[in-house]
Order: sequence, then structure tokens, then C-alpha cells
Amino acid sequence: MAGYKKVNLTKQAFIDESISRFQFGEYSPPTGTNINDIVPIKINIEMADSFFLPFKAYLQVKGRLLAASGTSYANTDVVTLTHNGIMHLFNRMAYDLSGQNIETVNSLGQATTMLGVLRYSNDFQLTEGLNQLWYKDTVTDANLTTNVGFTVGQTYIIQKPTTKVTFSFIIPFKHIFEFCDDYTTVLYGFKHTLTLQRKNYNDAFFRSAAAAIGKINPTKV
Repeated sequence: MAGYKKVNLTKQAFIDESISRFQFGEYSPPTGTNINDIVPIKINIEMADSFFLPFKAYLQVKGRLLAASGTSYANTDVVTLTHNGIMHLFNRMAYDLSGQNIETVNSLGQATTMLGVLRYSNDFQLTEGLNQLWYKDTVTDANLTTNVGFTVGQTYIIQKPTTKVTFSFIIPFKHIFEFCDDYTTVLYGFKHTLTLQRKNYNDAFFRSAAAAIGKINPTKV
């Protein structure tokens, strides 16, 4: 007689929630949106029949840091973006699912800076931190000699780009939204809406008194 295994009705069921493969998709504001206006910028994902993983998503911002005249800064100009400066370009950011608000973060630059100081070790800025413009200042003034964080940012943005004074940074959603720490599974059947409220760039701009007044022009969100 052939052997057989008994069915164990009390054994806890195995549930496989692993993700075998995922890929990033690019989503932008509607055509014609002026991302330099002080108005809400909306990015919608209408594909309710797809699976999405918000905690792995990120925001990419590209742009230029220019003198007020529209000319490029020289390598020796003591100017750069502030620490966590991309977040200081926006006053508020909100995430909605099918019209239901999931989370809204106000005073975005200040809020994400405070949370980041608590969340990230000092080693973070030496590895992937600079990808999201996270490198802390060591003193409060714009000084290429005494402020290590300022010097790193000035070199990265003013001196190193192939196209002068251009920047491109990627900000993980988990740097912005707390729900990305709490909810790490896929979402299905929802319309996703990211709303960004622009503000002026004063808090994102860091220069010495001798450097020319400038402007920050985002070119892509």
C-alpha cells in the first residue's frame, strides 16, 4: 500500500506576499504645466488596473542654478543649493488615493530636514545621501573653507556638471511621507495623485554676501 501524508489542519497556512519583479515608470505633470509658477502641480496615475508600490517610488527634480542675469556662475562663486534644498522648493506635498488624502506634509523643507536628522546616520551623506542633496552643513555660513557641507554642494552643483550649474536629484518618497515606512505592500485598484505646492526659492538658495543674487529654475518634475 502506497504511503501518504496526513493533512495537518492546524498548521498555519503559508502566505506568499513576495514580489517577483517590479519596474519603475515615469509620470509627469500634464502637458503645459508651468512648474515654476507658485501653483499646485499635480501628477496623476490613472491606471487603476495596475499594481503600484509607493514606498519604492521617488521624485526626480532637474533644473539650473543661475545668476539673476541668466548667466552661469563661475567655479569660484560661493553659492549652491541649501542642504535638503530640493524640498525647500515646495511648501506642501500631498498623496491621494482615488480622491482620499493619505498624507499631507506642510513646511516641506523644514519637516523633512527634522525627520532626516533623526532618521539618517552621519554615514548616509557619505554614500547615497548626496543623490537627494542630503549633506549637512558644519557651520551656518556659506564658506568654502570652514563649511564642509557647503563645499560639497558647491563642488557638485557649480563645478562638476558637464552642463554648467545643472542639477538632477532623486528624492525617495520615504524621505517625504511617513506612510511609506508603515505600508510597504503593493496597492491595486486606485487612482494615485501627487500634489506639490511650489514656493519661492529663497530657502533653497545659499550664497555668500559677495556672490551675485541668483535664481533656481526647475526644468523637470
